[in-house]
Amino acid sequence: MQIAQRKVQMDCTLTLTERETEMLGWLAGYGPKALAELISKQLITKFEVEEWEQFWNAMRHELENAKTRFTATRKVFSGQLRAVELERVP
Repeated sequence: MQIAQRKVQMDCTLTLTERETEMLGWLAGYGPKALAELISKQLITKFEVEEWEQFWNAMRHELENAKTRFTATRKVFSGQLRAVELERVP
C-alpha cells in the first residue's frame, strides 16, 4: 500500500512568564518583515524570509492576546475588574 500524500500537524505549547510574554511581544511588534530579514540574512539561512514573517505575525497576535489576558486576570484578582458571570442553564 502506498500513500500518495500525508499531512501531519503538530502544535507546541510555549510556557512564558508575563515578563517573557511582554518581551517577545515587544520584539514581534518591531515589525515582522524587518525581523524576518534580519534573522534570515544574519542569523540563519535555513528558513525563508516569508516563513519568518508569517511566524512573527502569528507570534505578535498570540502574544498581544496573552498580554491582555494577563492584565485582565490581574485586575480580576485585585478587584479592579469583575469576571463575567455565565448564565445558568436550567
